[in-house]
Amino acid sequence: MPHDDVKTIVLIEDDADQRDMYGFALARAGFNVQIAKNGEEGIALVQKHKPHLVIIDILMPDMDGIEVLNRIKQESELAAIPAVFLTNYTKEDIMKRAKRAGADDILIKTEVTPRELASCLGNYLQ
Repeated sequence: MPHDDVKTIVLIEDDADQRDMYGFALARAGFNVQIAKNGEEGIALVQKHKPHLVIIDILMPDMDGIEVLNRIKQESELAAIPAVFLTNYTKEDIMKRAKRAGADDILIKTEVTPRELASCLGNYLQ
């Protein structure tokens, strides 16, 4: 069981190398990181852990990140959990759908290092 002042983050990312890289950086920054390799696993982890923040990749097989966030936001006890998309996808229509789904932010993987990601999350963990 994580210590009370340790913030829990659920990271939903289908790419194994990216899961490892971001998961390691977040854990090293002191977060309790729960990692899912797809949308269904991610939703289950969010339901189980009720994290302080969810980080979601947009492009994933089976269920994209926007659908994952829509399903999370439909559950009243989960709807207020901040969500950040971490993606390389920058198409305008997808970005608009992501914001409409309730994303607190959309970060582009090529523009933020894992260490920068870990340090900028404080804004969403108040």
